[in-house]
Amino acid sequence: MTRACFLFHYLKYLLVALILFASTCAGGSISIQNIKLTVITPEREAQISKSLAYPETLSSPLILSPDDTLKLSLNIQDKDSDKDFLPHQALLTLTDDKTREQYVLVIKVRGKGKARVELDMKAAPDDLTSHSGNYSMEIILGTTSHSNPLRYRLGTLSIEGTIKLPPKAPIVFGPRPEIHHVFRDGERSPALWISYTFSIIVLTPWIILLGGWRYIKVNLSLLVSKPTESLTIIAFLSSLLAMESLLFGYWTSFNLLQTLPWLAASSLVAFMTGQRALTKVQTWRLDGLH
Repeated sequence: MTRACFLFHYLKYLLVALILFASTCAGGSISIQNIKLTVITPEREAQISKSLAYPETLSSPLILSPDDTLKLSLNIQDKDSDKDFLPHQALLTLTDDKTREQYVLVIKVRGKGKARVELDMKAAPDDLTSHSGNYSMEIILGTTSHSNPLRYRLGTLSIEGTIKLPPKAPIVFGPRPEIHHVFRDGERSPALWISYTFSIIVLTPWIILLGGWRYIKVNLSLLVSKPTESLTIIAFLSSLLAMESLLFGYWTSFNLLQTLPWLAASSLVAFMTGQRALTKVQTWRLDGLH
């Protein structure tokens, strides 16, 4: 036992002794009623339930398994007035019959003198759960307003101990399980007739444009006879042709990052030259140059 554990148990014994000493310095006495001991299984079913009348004790040891929970409930009263009251200290002690090591549980006292305490073996200290054997159960009640403290032995509690193994330390550096990557199947190319159909749809505006020029008999010689005035028209048509070529290149070989800068530049040229080109064509038509 370490020095810290020894000091802890020493303070527990000192606390019990102080309660008993303080209680003997005043008048009155304490009585308890409706004492009930219950052992609950992990399925939350009452496996054993026994009621006692003070100063009766258990006729046989109460067995507590590693996964069980022990519950004790009782009512505390003033023996002279038969009125419920709250003691200053209420304890349930478990004393090992062999080693005389003692474990102290605090009994919670609520209004009207109703008191209860619970021992869950799954959350109990390792010193208690790892040592099986018989423990003497005793209730100690003390208060400064009563001269006679109550020290009541309930009986024997038989604990079936289990050794808690320390948890395995997690592996921080070491091999990890192999990761098997599953890649998605590549996308299938559409049928050829679909590609050809949409290619024709893309080229249709140019076919309509050339057909419209033929229908209205556009005088293309003006582009040669007036080269300075035709620069905006040539730039506008070239930007449209460049955008169509970029879309074709993106479909066949370019990626998005390669296409976007050139497409933005071509769109800017088309925006800046489009209005001037249409204005120039309108001026030629009004002058009869068509």
